[in-house]
Amino acid sequence: MLDFAQLSTRFREMVRDDGLNNALKNIYWVARRKVRSRPIDQFDVLHGTETSREVSLWQLTIPHPDAKLGSHYEATSPELFLKACSFLPPAAVDFSFIDIGCGKGRVLILAKEYGFKKVIGIELSGELLEVTRRNLDKSGVGGVDLEHGSALDYRFPEGPLVVFMFNPFGPPALTQVVENLARHPDFVYLIYINPQHKASLDVRFLALHETVDFGVYQSSQTAMEMA
Repeated sequence: MLDFAQLSTRFREMVRDDGLNNALKNIYWVARRKVRSRPIDQFDVLHGTETSREVSLWQLTIPHPDAKLGSHYEATSPELFLKACSFLPPAAVDFSFIDIGCGKGRVLILAKEYGFKKVIGIELSGELLEVTRRNLDKSGVGGVDLEHGSALDYRFPEGPLVVFMFNPFGPPALTQVVENLARHPDFVYLIYINPQHKASLDVRFLALHETVDFGVYQSSQTAMEMA
């Protein structure tokens, strides 16, 4: 059952951190996605998984101070994932693919099916991470590394990266993650679904492609090295 006290607290935090306009935009986005969602999720039917049902932040028990910075879980459509990946260079499948806020693991499965050789999921919620493990088992997908913890504390692995995010948090946390990625000494590509806070990318990430639904970016250092 929805806890309206927690909902009210969360909305006030969103307004405080992101401003009223962005808080309302976030609510609009969720409502829009619900209206456009299909009654039967073919991904889950094909894979025998449960990744389609949304989970609000206030439904989870996360004993970590960074929990208040997070957002709800919502599944990425396979079509949107494939479209975003089409703007990456072909060699990107050899990069480490990292899903920040991997939720129930759908994008991890999609990444392995796409051909990424090293796939990593980071998730702050232990409850969602358990769901991810079950979904990986049910889908028969192996070779995925799972990290239980905050993306703000995560040390990105050496080598070139493809980092995936579905609007996991607002500007304060996003800015910190972007700063960490901007210092990475190798190529970094960023797929940002529902890029509400793309201003936080600043000049450190340059757009390869942008729509209202997603953006694909490369770090400024990546762009300079490829010039």
